[in-house]
Amino acid sequence: MLARRYNALIYIGQGCFLAYYVIAFQRAGLPLVLISIANSAFDITSVVCELPTSVLFDKWSAKKIMVLGAASRFAGFMLFLFDSSNFWIVLLGELLTGLGSSTETGAASALYVEEREEKERGSGAESRVERKFAELGETVGLSVILGGVIGAILYRIAPSLIWVGAGVAYLLAMLTLLRMKEHRRRRMANVSLQSLATDLLRSVFRSVRIPECWLLVSLDVGAMSMAMLWPLLLGGDHDTMWLQLVGLVAMNGASALAGRLGMIIDSTPGRCALYVGVDIVALCFTALVGNDVALLGAFFIHVCAHAMIHNVFCGKLYRVIRPDERASVMSVVSLLSTLAIAVLQPIVGWFGQTHLSLAALCTAPVLLASLVYLGVGRHHSRETSA
Repeated sequence: MLARRYNALIYIGQGCFLAYYVIAFQRAGLPLVLISIANSAFDITSVVCELPTSVLFDKWSAKKIMVLGAASRFAGFMLFLFDSSNFWIVLLGELLTGLGSSTETGAASALYVEEREEKERGSGAESRVERKFAELGETVGLSVILGGVIGAILYRIAPSLIWVGAGVAYLLAMLTLLRMKEHRRRRMANVSLQSLATDLLRSVFRSVRIPECWLLVSLDVGAMSMAMLWPLLLGGDHDTMWLQLVGLVAMNGASALAGRLGMIIDSTPGRCALYVGVDIVALCFTALVGNDVALLGAFFIHVCAHAMIHNVFCGKLYRVIRPDERASVMSVVSLLSTLAIAVLQPIVGWFGQTHLSLAALCTAPVLLASLVYLGVGRHHSRETSA
Protein backbone atom coordinates (compact mmCIF):
# COMPACT_ATOMS: atom_id res chain seq x y z
CA MET A 1 0.00 0.00 0.00
CA LEU A 2 1.63 3.20 -1.20
CA ALA A 3 -0.22 5.46 1.25
CA ARG A 4 1.09 3.35 4.13
CA ARG A 5 4.61 3.50 2.70
CA TYR A 6 4.36 7.28 2.33
CA ASN A 7 3.26 7.64 5.97
CA ALA A 8 6.07 5.33 7.08
CA LEU A 9 8.70 7.34 5.19
CA ILE A 10 7.68 10.77 6.46
CA TYR A 11 7.61 9.50 10.03
CA ILE A 12 11.01 7.85 9.61
CA GLY A 13 12.18 11.28 8.48
CA GLN A 14 10.61 12.96 11.50
CA GLY A 15 12.08 10.32 13.79
CA CYS A 16 15.56 11.28 12.58
CA PHE A 17 15.31 14.65 14.35
CA LEU A 18 12.31 14.58 16.68
CA ALA A 19 14.19 13.72 19.88
CA TYR A 20 17.38 15.56 18.99
CA TYR A 21 16.56 18.86 17.30
CA VAL A 22 16.24 20.93 20.49
CA ILE A 23 19.60 19.78 21.88
CA ALA A 24 21.13 20.02 18.36
CA PHE A 25 20.06 23.65 18.07
CA GLN A 26 21.29 24.30 21.62
CA ARG A 27 24.68 22.74 20.85
CA ALA A 28 24.85 24.94 17.75
CA GLY A 29 24.50 27.98 20.03
CA LEU A 30 20.78 28.88 20.03
CA PRO A 31 19.16 29.56 23.45
CA LEU A 32 15.91 27.82 24.34
CA VAL A 33 13.88 31.03 23.98
CA LEU A 34 14.99 31.53 20.35
CA ILE A 35 14.35 27.86 19.61
CA SER A 36 10.83 28.28 21.01
CA ILE A 37 10.26 31.38 18.86
CA ALA A 38 11.45 29.52 15.75
CA ASN A 39 9.13 26.63 16.66
CA SER A 40 6.26 29.11 16.93
CA ALA A 41 7.08 30.32 13.40
CA PHE A 42 6.71 26.71 12.27
CA ASP A 43 3.34 26.52 14.04
CA ILE A 44 2.08 29.82 12.63
CA THR A 45 3.01 28.82 9.08
CA SER A 46 1.16 25.55 9.60
CA VAL A 47 -1.88 27.48 10.82
CA VAL A 48 -1.89 29.84 7.84
CA CYS A 49 -1.41 27.11 5.22
CA GLU A 50 -3.31 24.24 6.88
CA LEU A 51 -6.81 24.78 5.54
CA PRO A 52 -5.98 25.93 1.99
CA THR A 53 -3.76 22.91 1.38
CA SER A 54 -6.29 20.50 2.88
CA VAL A 55 -9.19 21.90 0.85
CA LEU A 56 -7.04 21.56 -2.27
CA PHE A 57 -6.29 17.98 -1.17
CA ASP A 58 -10.02 17.22 -0.90
CA LYS A 59 -11.17 19.11 -3.99
CA TRP A 60 -8.19 19.15 -6.35
CA SER A 61 -5.16 16.83 -6.17
CA ALA A 62 -3.76 14.96 -3.20
CA LYS A 63 -0.59 14.03 -5.04
CA LYS A 64 0.43 17.53 -6.13
CA ILE A 65 -0.27 19.10 -2.75
CA MET A 66 1.65 16.47 -0.82
CA VAL A 67 4.63 16.53 -3.21
CA LEU A 68 4.79 20.30 -2.67
CA GLY A 69 4.77 19.74 1.08
CA ALA A 70 7.52 17.12 0.99
CA ALA A 71 9.67 19.42 -1.16
CA SER A 72 9.18 22.28 1.34
CA ARG A 73 10.17 20.02 4.23
CA PHE A 74 13.30 18.96 2.33
CA ALA A 75 14.29 22.59 1.65
CA GLY A 76 13.90 23.45 5.35
CA PHE A 77 16.05 20.50 6.40
CA MET A 78 18.79 21.63 4.03
CA LEU A 79 18.77 25.10 5.63
CA PHE A 80 19.18 23.53 9.08
CA LEU A 81 22.08 21.49 7.68
CA PHE A 82 23.65 24.63 6.22
CA ASP A 83 23.74 26.64 9.48
CA SER A 84 21.85 25.79 12.68
CA SER A 85 23.66 28.49 14.64
CA ASN A 86 22.07 31.38 12.71
CA PHE A 87 18.63 32.21 14.12
CA TRP A 88 17.39 33.77 10.88
CA ILE A 89 18.35 30.75 8.79
CA VAL A 90 16.69 28.45 11.34
CA LEU A 91 13.63 30.70 11.27
CA LEU A 92 13.40 30.46 7.46
CA GLY A 93 13.85 26.70 7.71
CA GLU A 94 11.01 26.50 10.23
CA LEU A 95 8.77 28.51 7.88
CA LEU A 96 9.45 26.06 5.04
CA THR A 97 9.01 22.96 7.18
CA GLY A 98 5.82 24.51 8.57
CA LEU A 99 4.47 24.77 5.03
CA GLY A 100 5.37 21.14 4.47
CA SER A 101 3.75 20.08 7.73
CA SER A 102 0.50 21.81 6.75
CA THR A 103 0.14 19.44 3.80
CA GLU A 104 0.57 16.36 6.00
CA THR A 105 -1.45 16.87 9.15
CA GLY A 106 -4.97 16.03 8.01
CA ALA A 107 -4.06 14.77 4.56
CA ALA A 108 -1.66 11.95 5.45
CA SER A 109 -4.22 10.11 7.60
CA ALA A 110 -7.03 10.85 5.14
CA LEU A 111 -4.93 9.43 2.31
CA TYR A 112 -4.33 6.23 4.27
CA VAL A 113 -8.00 5.78 5.25
CA GLU A 114 -9.05 6.47 1.65
CA GLU A 115 -6.70 3.85 0.27
CA ARG A 116 -7.83 1.28 2.88
CA GLU A 117 -11.48 1.93 2.03
CA GLU A 118 -10.73 1.55 -1.67
CA LYS A 119 -9.07 -1.80 -0.97
CA GLU A 120 -11.96 -2.94 1.25
CA ARG A 121 -14.51 -2.06 -1.44
CA GLY A 122 -12.63 -4.31 -3.84
CA SER A 123 -12.50 -7.23 -1.40
CA GLY A 124 -15.95 -6.78 0.15
CA ALA A 125 -14.50 -6.47 3.66
CA GLU A 126 -15.05 -3.56 6.03
CA SER A 127 -13.45 -2.46 9.31
CA ARG A 128 -14.13 0.23 11.92
CA VAL A 129 -12.59 3.63 11.35
CA GLU A 130 -10.97 3.33 14.80
CA ARG A 131 -9.22 0.18 13.58
CA LYS A 132 -7.82 2.01 10.56
CA PHE A 133 -6.44 4.73 12.83
CA ALA A 134 -5.04 2.05 15.14
CA GLU A 135 -3.28 0.40 12.18
CA LEU A 136 -1.89 3.76 11.08
CA GLY A 137 -0.83 4.55 14.66
CA GLU A 138 1.12 1.30 14.82
CA THR A 139 2.86 2.09 11.52
CA VAL A 140 3.68 5.62 12.65
CA GLY A 141 5.07 4.47 15.99
CA LEU A 142 7.36 1.83 14.50
CA SER A 143 8.49 4.20 11.74
CA VAL A 144 9.49 6.93 14.17
CA ILE A 145 11.45 4.36 16.22
CA LEU A 146 13.36 3.32 13.09
CA GLY A 147 13.96 6.98 12.25
CA GLY A 148 15.09 7.60 15.83
CA VAL A 149 17.71 4.84 15.61
CA ILE A 150 18.98 6.26 12.31
CA GLY A 151 18.98 9.77 13.81
CA ALA A 152 20.89 8.61 16.89
CA ILE A 153 23.63 7.09 14.75
CA LEU A 154 23.83 10.21 12.59
CA TYR A 155 23.80 12.51 15.65
CA ARG A 156 26.65 10.54 17.18
CA ILE A 157 28.72 11.15 14.04
CA ALA A 158 27.73 14.84 13.83
CA PRO A 159 24.54 16.50 15.15
CA SER A 160 23.87 18.25 11.83
CA LEU A 161 23.60 14.90 10.01
CA ILE A 162 20.14 14.32 11.47
CA TRP A 163 18.91 16.70 8.75
CA VAL A 164 20.52 14.54 6.06
CA GLY A 165 18.59 11.50 7.31
CA ALA A 166 15.34 13.46 7.37
CA GLY A 167 15.96 14.84 3.88
CA VAL A 168 16.62 11.41 2.35
CA ALA A 169 13.42 10.01 3.90
CA TYR A 170 11.36 12.86 2.46
CA LEU A 171 12.92 12.42 -0.98
CA LEU A 172 11.84 8.77 -0.92
CA ALA A 173 8.39 9.88 0.22
CA MET A 174 8.15 12.18 -2.80
CA LEU A 175 9.03 9.29 -5.12
CA THR A 176 6.33 7.18 -3.47
CA LEU A 177 3.75 9.94 -3.97
CA LEU A 178 4.61 10.19 -7.67
CA ARG A 179 3.69 6.50 -8.06
CA MET A 180 0.27 6.93 -6.47
CA LYS A 181 -3.00 7.41 -8.29
CA GLU A 182 -5.98 9.50 -7.20
CA HIS A 183 -8.39 7.08 -5.49
CA ARG A 184 -11.30 9.45 -5.80
CA ARG A 185 -12.23 11.67 -8.74
CA ARG A 186 -11.76 15.24 -7.51
CA ARG A 187 -13.56 18.23 -8.98
CA MET A 188 -10.40 19.74 -10.46
CA ALA A 189 -12.16 21.88 -13.04
CA ASN A 190 -14.38 23.52 -10.43
CA VAL A 191 -11.60 24.81 -8.16
CA SER A 192 -11.35 28.61 -8.14
CA LEU A 193 -10.39 31.23 -5.59
CA GLN A 194 -14.06 31.81 -4.80
CA SER A 195 -14.85 28.11 -4.39
CA LEU A 196 -11.68 27.66 -2.33
CA ALA A 197 -12.69 30.49 0.01
CA THR A 198 -16.22 29.08 0.27
CA ASP A 199 -14.91 25.62 1.12
CA LEU A 200 -12.51 27.09 3.68
CA LEU A 201 -15.30 28.88 5.52
CA ARG A 202 -17.61 25.87 5.27
CA SER A 203 -14.92 23.60 6.74
CA VAL A 204 -14.27 25.96 9.65
CA PHE A 205 -17.95 26.49 10.53
CA ARG A 206 -18.70 22.80 10.12
CA SER A 207 -15.77 21.70 12.27
CA VAL A 208 -16.17 24.06 15.22
CA ARG A 209 -19.70 22.72 15.81
CA ILE A 210 -18.45 19.16 16.30
CA PRO A 211 -17.55 18.35 19.95
CA GLU A 212 -15.01 15.70 18.94
CA CYS A 213 -13.09 18.40 17.07
CA TRP A 214 -12.54 20.33 20.31
CA LEU A 215 -11.71 17.15 22.19
CA LEU A 216 -8.85 16.42 19.80
CA VAL A 217 -7.66 20.01 20.25
CA SER A 218 -7.68 19.60 24.02
CA LEU A 219 -5.63 16.40 23.71
CA ASP A 220 -3.03 18.09 21.50
CA VAL A 221 -2.73 21.18 23.68
CA GLY A 222 -2.77 19.21 26.94
CA ALA A 223 0.26 17.15 25.93
CA MET A 224 2.16 20.04 24.32
CA SER A 225 4.42 21.11 27.18
CA MET A 226 5.57 17.55 27.83
CA ALA A 227 6.04 16.86 24.12
CA MET A 228 8.26 19.93 23.90
CA LEU A 229 10.36 19.43 27.02
CA TRP A 230 10.68 15.68 27.61
CA PRO A 231 14.11 15.49 25.87
CA LEU A 232 15.42 18.14 28.27
CA LEU A 233 14.06 16.24 31.28
CA LEU A 234 16.47 13.46 30.29
CA GLY A 235 19.37 15.90 29.94
CA GLY A 236 20.60 18.10 27.14
CA ASP A 237 24.28 17.24 26.72
CA HIS A 238 26.04 14.94 24.26
CA ASP A 239 26.47 12.14 26.78
CA THR A 240 22.70 11.80 27.31
CA MET A 241 21.92 11.55 23.59
CA TRP A 242 21.31 7.82 23.89
CA LEU A 243 18.75 8.52 26.60
CA GLN A 244 16.95 10.70 24.03
CA LEU A 245 16.85 7.67 21.73
CA VAL A 246 15.48 5.48 24.53
CA GLY A 247 12.84 8.14 25.17
CA LEU A 248 11.94 8.23 21.47
CA VAL A 249 11.66 4.44 21.39
CA ALA A 250 9.48 4.54 24.51
CA MET A 251 7.25 7.24 22.98
CA ASN A 252 6.70 5.53 19.66
CA GLY A 253 6.71 2.02 21.03
CA ALA A 254 3.85 3.20 23.22
CA SER A 255 2.07 4.62 20.14
CA ALA A 256 2.51 1.32 18.32
CA LEU A 257 1.24 -0.59 21.36
CA ALA A 258 -1.76 1.74 21.56
CA GLY A 259 -2.50 1.01 17.91
CA ARG A 260 -2.31 -2.74 18.51
CA LEU A 261 -4.54 -2.52 21.60
CA GLY A 262 -7.00 -0.36 19.67
CA MET A 263 -7.50 -3.20 17.19
CA ILE A 264 -8.43 -5.57 20.03
CA ILE A 265 -10.25 -3.52 22.69
CA ASP A 266 -13.56 -1.83 21.93
CA SER A 267 -13.90 1.72 23.23
CA THR A 268 -16.52 2.64 25.83
CA PRO A 269 -16.97 5.97 27.69
CA GLY A 270 -15.73 4.35 30.89
CA ARG A 271 -12.58 2.99 29.26
CA CYS A 272 -11.93 6.33 27.55
CA ALA A 273 -12.21 8.15 30.90
CA LEU A 274 -9.76 5.62 32.37
CA TYR A 275 -7.29 6.31 29.55
CA VAL A 276 -7.47 10.07 30.21
CA GLY A 277 -7.01 9.58 33.96
CA VAL A 278 -3.98 7.33 33.44
CA ASP A 279 -2.63 9.87 30.96
CA ILE A 280 -2.77 12.74 33.49
CA VAL A 281 -1.24 10.71 36.35
CA ALA A 282 1.57 9.43 34.11
CA LEU A 283 2.27 12.99 32.95
CA CYS A 284 2.77 14.11 36.54
CA PHE A 285 5.12 11.22 37.31
CA THR A 286 7.12 11.90 34.13
CA ALA A 287 7.68 15.54 35.05
CA LEU A 288 8.35 15.16 38.76
CA VAL A 289 10.18 11.85 39.24
CA GLY A 290 13.95 12.19 39.44
CA ASN A 291 15.03 8.75 38.25
CA ASP A 292 15.61 8.29 34.51
CA VAL A 293 14.25 4.73 34.42
CA ALA A 294 11.06 5.71 36.29
CA LEU A 295 10.74 8.78 34.06
CA LEU A 296 10.89 6.69 30.90
CA GLY A 297 8.41 4.17 32.30
CA ALA A 298 5.91 6.89 33.20
CA PHE A 299 6.47 8.56 29.83
CA PHE A 300 5.71 5.26 28.06
CA ILE A 301 2.41 4.90 29.94
CA HIS A 302 1.49 8.55 29.24
CA VAL A 303 2.02 8.20 25.48
CA CYS A 304 0.19 4.85 25.28
CA ALA A 305 -2.89 6.14 27.12
CA HIS A 306 -2.82 9.40 25.17
CA ALA A 307 -2.57 7.62 21.81
CA MET A 308 -5.45 5.27 22.65
CA ILE A 309 -7.85 8.08 23.51
CA HIS A 310 -6.64 10.07 20.48
CA ASN A 311 -7.39 7.17 18.11
CA VAL A 312 -10.86 6.78 19.63
CA PHE A 313 -11.72 10.46 19.21
CA CYS A 314 -10.35 10.48 15.64
CA GLY A 315 -12.61 7.55 14.81
CA LYS A 316 -15.61 9.29 16.37
CA LEU A 317 -14.89 12.42 14.33
CA TYR A 318 -14.53 10.49 11.05
CA ARG A 319 -17.92 8.86 11.58
CA VAL A 320 -19.75 12.21 11.61
CA ILE A 321 -18.07 13.81 8.57
CA ARG A 322 -18.19 13.07 4.84
CA PRO A 323 -15.26 11.37 3.07
CA ASP A 324 -14.65 14.44 0.88
CA GLU A 325 -14.15 16.71 3.90
CA ARG A 326 -11.93 14.54 6.06
CA ALA A 327 -8.62 16.25 5.34
CA SER A 328 -10.23 19.68 5.74
CA VAL A 329 -11.90 18.92 9.07
CA MET A 330 -8.80 17.22 10.48
CA SER A 331 -6.83 20.26 9.39
CA VAL A 332 -9.20 22.55 11.28
CA VAL A 333 -8.40 20.44 14.36
CA SER A 334 -4.70 20.86 13.67
CA LEU A 335 -5.14 24.56 12.95
CA LEU A 336 -6.86 25.20 16.26
CA SER A 337 -4.30 23.10 18.14
CA THR A 338 -1.37 24.74 16.42
CA LEU A 339 -2.72 28.24 17.03
CA ALA A 340 -3.00 27.54 20.76
CA ILE A 341 0.43 25.87 20.83
CA ALA A 342 2.05 28.76 18.95
CA VAL A 343 0.85 31.13 21.67
CA LEU A 344 1.80 28.87 24.58
CA GLN A 345 5.11 27.51 23.34
CA PRO A 346 7.31 30.58 23.98
CA ILE A 347 5.77 30.90 27.46
CA VAL A 348 6.58 27.25 28.20
CA GLY A 349 10.11 27.73 26.82
CA TRP A 350 10.68 30.84 28.94
CA PHE A 351 9.35 29.15 32.10
CA GLY A 352 11.31 25.99 31.31
CA GLN A 353 14.63 27.81 31.51
CA THR A 354 14.24 28.10 35.30
CA HIS A 355 11.54 25.56 36.28
CA LEU A 356 11.83 22.70 33.81
CA SER A 357 9.68 20.09 35.62
CA LEU A 358 6.79 22.48 36.29
CA ALA A 359 6.96 23.85 32.74
CA ALA A 360 6.51 20.29 31.41
CA LEU A 361 3.12 20.21 33.17
CA CYS A 362 1.97 23.70 32.12
CA THR A 363 -0.65 22.56 29.62
CA ALA A 364 -1.67 19.25 31.25
CA PRO A 365 -4.81 20.68 32.97
CA VAL A 366 -6.39 21.10 29.51
CA LEU A 367 -6.77 17.30 29.41
CA LEU A 368 -9.49 17.59 32.05
CA ALA A 369 -11.84 18.83 29.30
CA SER A 370 -11.91 15.27 27.92
CA LEU A 371 -12.96 13.87 31.30
CA VAL A 372 -15.76 16.43 31.55
CA TYR A 373 -17.02 15.54 28.06
CA LEU A 374 -16.87 11.80 28.71
CA GLY A 375 -18.70 12.25 32.02
CA VAL A 376 -21.45 14.33 30.40
CA GLY A 377 -21.72 11.89 27.48
CA ARG A 378 -21.99 8.91 29.81
CA HIS A 379 -24.68 10.65 31.89
CA HIS A 380 -26.61 11.54 28.72
CA SER A 381 -26.40 7.94 27.48
CA ARG A 382 -27.85 6.65 30.76
CA GLU A 383 -30.72 9.14 30.59
CA THR A 384 -31.45 8.17 26.99
CA SER A 385 -31.47 4.45 27.76
CA ALA A 386 -33.71 5.03 30.80
